[in-house]
Amino acid sequence: MTPFFLNLPPIAWLLGIAFACLLAFIFGHRLGQQRNSSTVYLNQTKALNQISNTLIHQTDQTATLQAILQQISVVIPNREANVVILNETADQVANVVYREGSVVRLKEQLFDLETINVGLSGWAMRNRQTAISPKGDHDQRETLALYKQRVTHDTGAIIVSPLLYQQQLVGTITLSRSMSAPNFSEQDVATIETLGTQIASAIINQTAIQSAEMALARAEALIEYAPDAILILDMDQKKFIEANPAASALFGHSVEYLKAMDPLAFYAPSEHEHILESRQLAFEKTLELGQYTVERQLINAAGETFAAEIRLALIPNTNKPLIRASIFDITERKQEEASEIQAQKLDSLGVMAGGIAHDFNNLLLAMLGQSQIVRRKLGEEHKAVKNLVKIEIAAQRAAELTRQMMAYAGNNQTAGALAAIDLNTMIIENATLLRASIPVNVHIHQDLTTATTQVLADKSQLQQVVMNMIINASDAIGTAVGDIWITTEHVVFDSIDAKRWQTIAPQLQTNTPYLCIKFRDNGCGMTPETLSRIFDPFFTTKKTGHGLGLAAVSGIIRSHGGSLRVSSEIDVGTTFEIVFPIATAVKETAPITATTTDVSRLAGRTILAIDDDDRVLDTVRQTLEQFQVTVLSATSGESGLEVFDARYGEIDLALVDVSMPGLNGVETMQSLRERCERTPVILTSGYNKHNANQMPHIAPNVLYLQKPYRTEQLLALLTQAFL
Repeated sequence: MTPFFLNLPPIAWLLGIAFACLLAFIFGHRLGQQRNSSTVYLNQTKALNQISNTLIHQTDQTATLQAILQQISVVIPNREANVVILNETADQVANVVYREGSVVRLKEQLFDLETINVGLSGWAMRNRQTAISPKGDHDQRETLALYKQRVTHDTGAIIVSPLLYQQQLVGTITLSRSMSAPNFSEQDVATIETLGTQIASAIINQTAIQSAEMALARAEALIEYAPDAILILDMDQKKFIEANPAASALFGHSVEYLKAMDPLAFYAPSEHEHILESRQLAFEKTLELGQYTVERQLINAAGETFAAEIRLALIPNTNKPLIRASIFDITERKQEEASEIQAQKLDSLGVMAGGIAHDFNNLLLAMLGQSQIVRRKLGEEHKAVKNLVKIEIAAQRAAELTRQMMAYAGNNQTAGALAAIDLNTMIIENATLLRASIPVNVHIHQDLTTATTQVLADKSQLQQVVMNMIINASDAIGTAVGDIWITTEHVVFDSIDAKRWQTIAPQLQTNTPYLCIKFRDNGCGMTPETLSRIFDPFFTTKKTGHGLGLAAVSGIIRSHGGSLRVSSEIDVGTTFEIVFPIATAVKETAPITATTTDVSRLAGRTILAIDDDDRVLDTVRQTLEQFQVTVLSATSGESGLEVFDARYGEIDLALVDVSMPGLNGVETMQSLRERCERTPVILTSGYNKHNANQMPHIAPNVLYLQKPYRTEQLLALLTQAFL
């Protein structure tokens, strides 16, 4: 049977084919629309993903904006677009990126905020809302000038959305379309606002990262070029993770070596016993307080130990505990502090020693005087005289000890006169003199300057210094073959050198020539502990001796306006360096002493003795009464003047102690001379006549008697006064 459609006429066939084509067209068109919609959605999704990845991973602000403007035309179709970024205070434009067609550019010349604070952009920024201008409305399109395009009749809709992050205005994003394109939809508004929030968040994060990176770069630059040694310590690993060139220079190791080594390896051996506990304490204090400062002994690559101040500071905002350690070499500062402490200690001990020696001299004067009084009463043939002689000898030795104590006090306490002494000559003479007593295994070498070597000094005290230095150097060498080098030279100090010389002396003068004498030996040397105590009174490492040698030397040097420093190393040797002011023209003076004693001149005389020590007054009275001398006594300068006024005209001479409370001896002497210039005055004291601190303004012809004195010395000077 034949199908019915085969029997249809041709026109029906044509109509059927036409209808089929129409159906095919309709269904095909719908299918194409669906395919196009899917493609657009897929492209939009890919673009959004790329924008999201850019916002998440890109840290460069300009690159981020360029990528967004390339992709946003897929998400929201547009012809031109721009992004304006404001500064942190939102009062200036910081960055502008714009796109014309497919070309994205960075605006090279930025502009003031006022340029965009009009039209749609101004409204969007002020109101924190998205602003839209539909196509055909050309009265508020000034924002197009941002990307160098004028408003034309082909410009259609414009949308401006503020970039907001938690109500913080970051900038704006602007899109525009041509006249042929549709207006922006509500979906477009929602999309651009969502993107705006994401862009603002990314810009805030990027700004923070850039600020942090800049701060880190500045910090790294500061650390890199800092003059101080800086190391970064990881407390968990207990390792240095960073070190600057200054730290490398301080320790003498490369930065890589510092980072590889255990920090404990840089502590001196003296710190090892308690270093773990000390480090833990430092960590805990730094964590608690944020910063902590300690002083430690460290060691460098050469094995040299140095004093260091370590300032620890906790580094904030890190994911693990980091400490910045700033290390300062304070060796010189510690030396200066030690010198200052030593000088203060010596001054204090000197005052004490001087006071003790002065009082002891009064006791010795009473002992010697009373012994001699007893000898005179007993007669020289008495069997007890030999015992009295032994007492006097012991007292004389004690007097020598007090002279050393006074020398230590630094008051130039001897009866000798100050004079210009040639040190070269004294060194040569003493080296020759001591040659016989120094072992043959010790060789003395001299390298003496040809320039002037005269210093203003007491000859006997200066000789004591030179002899002490040579003998000590010889003792340090012992039985081994060794050498002593003695040199003299002129030196001039700058301010830094002067501070380094203040071990035992006051401030030295800068730009002033001094004479420097060096005594160097290659003997046994001294430990740091011994070196720190060598100037202490009564400290000695010798089996014999009372330990006042170097103590007295330091006092003598101080009293002459000089200074001393010493360096020593075990098994290497010791060097003493001494400086004295170079002498200018000096008029030498000598104490007035009697050459003969005619005690008959004293009979019938009346003497006023003024002293704050009753034992001295009693001894003087008993001594002089044996020679028919009347002695009036006073225990102070004030009471002595009262006695002088009450017995005016009867007193032939005043014997006045210098060191008295209240009105001292010099002031008393001056008051006596005001009352009667003809009355002779003898000053007496354990202190030297030339000690300017104790006895100022004394005329050169003033008679002076130093305690403790013997009876014959007192009688001789009294006889001299009555000549």
